[in-house]
Amino acid sequence: MTIYYMKEGKEKLMEDTEIITLLWQRRESALDEIIRRYGGLLKNFAGRILPTTQDAEECVNDTLLDIWNTIPPKRPASIASYAFMLTRRRSIDRLRRLTAKKRGGGVYLVALDE
Repeated sequence: MTIYYMKEGKEKLMEDTEIITLLWQRRESALDEIIRRYGGLLKNFAGRILPTTQDAEECVNDTLLDIWNTIPPKRPASIASYAFMLTRRRSIDRLRRLTAKKRGGGVYLVALDE
């Protein structure tokens, strides 16, 4: 068993299998553990795709909701890879919405002088 420590408090972080078990038991503490363990990485990952940090934070929150809604019935081998996959999908979908042609195609209108 691998023991991971946080920089601040030297607290033991849960293993992925333990987090998945908590999700199967429908315990919200599993989401807290995901945030403690992978929250910063997920936000950074989404931030590399999206233009603003607010969009990245919303994608991470949406990812947590997706995890809550899909486990069970799914039982991924690694919660990290599952969370990153969902974050990537959410980020790309949001980027497509932001750059859709109906919304200006990513081009901002320049105010013209009269």
